[in-house]
Amino acid sequence: MEAPNQIDSKQVRLDNALKFLDENPTERVLTAARIFNVNATTIHTRRRRRNKHPGLWGGQNKILQSHEQEVIQTMIRSLLASQIQPTPRNPEKKPPSTRWFRIWWKANELDKITCKPLATVNPTVLSERDISEAL
Repeated sequence: MEAPNQIDSKQVRLDNALKFLDENPTERVLTAARIFNVNATTIHTRRRRRNKHPGLWGGQNKILQSHEQEVIQTMIRSLLASQIQPTPRNPEKKPPSTRWFRIWWKANELDKITCKPLATVNPTVLSERDISEAL
């Protein structure tokens, strides 16, 4: 029969190993890795990351509030209506990735309006009267 440290998911075992090391500061990382069946390098990395930035887990994604989203949507609509392409204000910072923008665009239910070039009015089309006058 397998021990609970082999049945639990990797994340649960890693959390348990970190908790074990916090409660037993004299124990080595390799000991916790063997007890909880987790890679020792993973434990080292997680502890280093946690100690470097306490309380900060995950990425630096910023969630916009609803009024901020509305302002951005209004600005984008006005730029698109005027056929103005946005430019970066601070060239030192990298712009958001195309993937991020696509996901944001879809999440805010913005639609793209496209038209085929042939759907526009062709000014060179002749009327029946023009043809009869030419003959």
